[in-house]
Amino acid sequence: EAGHPDPRHDRLQSTRWLRQTPFLHAELSAAGTDSRSARIVLEAMAALDQSSLALELGNDVDDLPAERCWAEAVEAIIASQTHLHAIRSEEPDDHYRAWPRTLGPYLVAKPFLRRGAAQWRARELEAISKGRGAAALSYRPEAPIGAERGGALTELAQALEDARGAHPLAWPVLAVHRLDDAFSLFAPSLQTSEVSEHARIGQLRGDPHRPIVDTSAPTAYAEAGYVRYGDEVLLQLSYTFWFTERPRTGPLDPYGGPVDGLVLRTTIASDGRPLLWESIHPCGCYYTVFLPEDRALTYEPPAPSDLEAPIVLAGPPSGSPVALHYTPDTHYARFLTNAEEEGAGPTPTPYALAPYAALLEADALRPPFDANGILRGTARGERWFLWPSGIASPGAMRSSGRQATAFLGTRSFDRAELLGGRLRSGAH
Repeated sequence: EAGHPDPRHDRLQSTRWLRQTPFLHAELSAAGTDSRSARIVLEAMAALDQSSLALELGNDVDDLPAERCWAEAVEAIIASQTHLHAIRSEEPDDHYRAWPRTLGPYLVAKPFLRRGAAQWRARELEAISKGRGAAALSYRPEAPIGAERGGALTELAQALEDARGAHPLAWPVLAVHRLDDAFSLFAPSLQTSEVSEHARIGQLRGDPHRPIVDTSAPTAYAEAGYVRYGDEVLLQLSYTFWFTERPRTGPLDPYGGPVDGLVLRTTIASDGRPLLWESIHPCGCYYTVFLPEDRALTYEPPAPSDLEAPIVLAGPPSGSPVALHYTPDTHYARFLTNAEEEGAGPTPTPYALAPYAALLEADALRPPFDANGILRGTARGERWFLWPSGIASPGAMRSSGRQATAFLGTRSFDRAELLGGRLRSGAH
């Protein structure tokens, strides 16, 4: 009612004080009849609701019910198999509307969606094959990890091992200060080939009518999550960067418009080093995966007729600091390189790290995300011909947790299993 929803996580319809993610839903299903494991997952869902309510109420925690209310309610659910079954039956939102896919428009559009995805892949791979040009604009985190990086990676590996050992379900839940260290450790440098206002990153804020990106305050919005890879649960760190616009190439350009963004997500292996990197725009488009050159990993693509595959590229060694190279106008992630091997270039501008939740705090400068996570004022013309995919307002910017990454088939950026189970390792 206050108009400040936290749209990132699904609120359960059967239990309004629980919120879930695809990971938590899968973990609850995997718990089966083990009440101890189910309790741990339900407590995590309750904690998610508490943190979201704090944002929605303007951090006025005095208005929140006592924590014992959530604890008592978890116990009541554990005692009721009927209630627990109802929760397990609520699948997370897949971010696709059902009616275009069930009434026929999607079936008619499938050949065109398939062709469009293939054409985009071909154009991007051709552009990437030409190599990258000289950097004209560069950013780096305010507190980059330099010579002590090797020691920091070793400390993180130990912290992850300790966290798994301390958690009943072996999740790598780090203490707040350890998580902050990890965000600093893996924050990327950025480079692009043009100095222009729309190529600069900034702080996202807004009013009830339109979002604003302040490029005088370069910022990355950091957020942590979890994903299952085989028998392990791994930590994921994401960084979202915002731009003032994707400039239109002409009056009929369906892809340009106000506010654009770029996301880089790092999945951390048990050795404290990245297992892989993934990138999208906040709209969910342009899904790209980078695999480290020193890990024997391959991606098994889906059938082209069923699901559009991401672009899969080679990344730097897993232990190196990374530099993300993006196009200045479309903000495509083209290359991910070892930042230590970059030659002389422009003096990098430092950027600040901020928690992603800062975008959702209930104040006058809160960007206008709606309850479905869509950033008002960022609609694109492509929505007029991509609506049969089932995605609401294709091309519009979205909050984390609300990003569909395929027009052909269904796929969300946040999944319970890493890369949908399509990652193959030489060690497996």
